[in-house]
Amino acid sequence: KHGSWVISGSAILVALAPVTFSISPLIKFTYPFFCLGFLLAQSRERMMSTVRSGKMLLIVFFSIVTWVGFLAWSKDTYIYNNLAIIHDFRSAKDVFLMFVGSAAASAIAIELFLLCWRIGRSNRAGRFIAVELGQSTLLL
Repeated sequence: KHGSWVISGSAILVALAPVTFSISPLIKFTYPFFCLGFLLAQSRERMMSTVRSGKMLLIVFFSIVTWVGFLAWSKDTYIYNNLAIIHDFRSAKDVFLMFVGSAAASAIAIELFLLCWRIGRSNRAGRFIAVELGQSTLLL
């Protein structure tokens, strides 16, 4: 139980840490998502029972957040441009949008992937595509 607080705290500290070397922006952006995924995997049963009851509401909410994020997205929202550094209100908005918009879009993408998997896993072509996509994403 204390471990989840430590992981959450470290993700927040990494996200708020100043940039000190060139790879830091990438770590600042990916580490909080890694921690979120790890925490969700640790409490999967509890989370799944909570999510099942309000799944459609969550999908609608994340879809709206994703759409608003898409409309508000600009070149300054990308991690390579803003480096996850907050200088003023505008840069705070860009960094906030980067994290929230990416998390919402990731949630929608995961849900769409799981839906496609539930539909396509029963045939050979679907399993082949999943294996090929899985292997090709490892190169990224």
